[in-house]
Amino acid sequence: TLVFLLYDKDIHDVIGVEFYYFNRRDIKENTIHQGFRGILPEFQGKGLGTALTQYAYTVFSKTSLKGMSTRVSCNNMPSLISNQKIGFKPVEKYFDSNMNEDRYYMICKF
Repeated sequence: TLVFLLYDKDIHDVIGVEFYYFNRRDIKENTIHQGFRGILPEFQGKGLGTALTQYAYTVFSKTSLKGMSTRVSCNNMPSLISNQKIGFKPVEKYFDSNMNEDRYYMICKF
């Protein structure tokens, strides 16, 4: 697991985090999976999550990887818009019975 932290120097605390790992599909497609991104509620809506993922994009795009993948709930518009700003595109829509909702599998190619 690879972890990116968003640290606020003013309050001396972590305000965001992203986790990346390789699943079977990513190994096959030479991508890395964004398994989780979280920003503290009081810092949401300021573009910080987008900036954090953009930083991960910058780091990973300098490797031999071909892109990043993620899964986003179709009704999670803030995450969908944020990921689309970076270049993620839905490649598959499916129903997740564990979450009881429609989700997108998205890829962002380098």
